[in-house]
Amino acid sequence: MSFVHRFFAFIAIAVLCVIRVDFADAHSGRRFAIEVVGGKLQAQGINTGPSDGAPAIRPYVNSLHDHWENVDVLEIAKATLPGFDVTPSASTALLGHALDLELLGVEKWVSPPAMPDASVTPSLEPLGSGQLIKIVGPESEIDSDVRGLLRIVGEVPFGGVADIDLFYEINEIPADEIHVLRFQLTAERLAGSQPAVEASDSIYVLLSPDGVTPFERLHHASLYLEEYVVTIPEPSTAVISLFVSLACLFTRRQRKMTR
Repeated sequence: MSFVHRFFAFIAIAVLCVIRVDFADAHSGRRFAIEVVGGKLQAQGINTGPSDGAPAIRPYVNSLHDHWENVDVLEIAKATLPGFDVTPSASTALLGHALDLELLGVEKWVSPPAMPDASVTPSLEPLGSGQLIKIVGPESEIDSDVRGLLRIVGEVPFGGVADIDLFYEINEIPADEIHVLRFQLTAERLAGSQPAVEASDSIYVLLSPDGVTPFERLHHASLYLEEYVVTIPEPSTAVISLFVSLACLFTRRQRKMTR
């Protein structure tokens, strides 16, 4: 093998090693890789465990599901995935920043079809009376009533952070409903001269029931909802303002007509 061939072979091996290191230390399963794209945070869903019927690297960002694990003796359910990782490639932009997850809202999809087709529009509704979901982070905890911020990284070091695992708990044994936790990821600059990083769009953690079969676990509905929540755009502030302005204009005209 010539020197040139050996050189390019070395480069190829080095690149593969960097990619593998990004996730080598993280627990396997469904996880979010925290990235900075165009100066803005995002969370790329990745499944490093057994295939779940969807691409291992999701073709969309900011959405991922996993399943509750029932604790029958306590009449609760818990989950430890999806987790988060700051990969070495993202740590350059996030060096010297703290990372926070803010819980913006919690909803559920009750009795979804077992195998949704493209015509299905998920109907999300608030948690039922008495339902409470708790999320425990590395330093603090929040819940679906109080909400608030979870600091998930005190300061991002060079090389990133693996295994930022949250603990999710619900005060019942869930069945026939998918819980949708909507977060926003923000970065606080603590030190250094790195430019500020913009907060993410909504990040969706979906938690589906425990069970034996994919249908008991609402697996196909979860994959459908994973993609749906991030491909149907949220109304922007400008759009909401436009609707408010149009409503006010319509009201004024109605008043003039009735004088």
